Parts: sequence; structure tokens; C-alpha cells
Amino acid sequence: VRWYRQAPGGKLEWVSWISHYSSQIQFGPAVQGRATASRDNLRSEASLSLHLLHPGDCACYFCA
Repeated sequence: VRWYRQAPGGKLEWVSWISHYSSQIQFGPAVQGRATASRDNLRSEASLSLHLLHPGDCACYFCA
């Protein structure tokens, strides 16, 4: 699962990637150290959480 975000009037930005079995998780530099990501393949669910929010975190987030 890949997570992206786009701020109003901004460019598309990669936020995170999590492997199929969750053995590898990577984060973009803008959220590194402030984000957690998980997925549940049995439920077809994925989640992304951000902590210590910055004004630049205001964006539309979506997974693909």
C-alpha cells in the first residue's frame, strides 16, 4: 500500500509505503519519525497516522 497527499494548490507528495506482509514500511522525509502505518490484509484495511502535526500536513491523503 502506498500513501500520498496533496495540499490545496500543491503537488502530489509520496508519504508512505508498506509491503504486502507489513515486513517493510517506509516514510517520506516530510513525515519521517512522526508517522505510523499498518495494514490488515484479511480485512482489506490500511491506516496511516501522523503525530505532532505541522501546518504543511493539511492535505488530502489517499492510498493506492
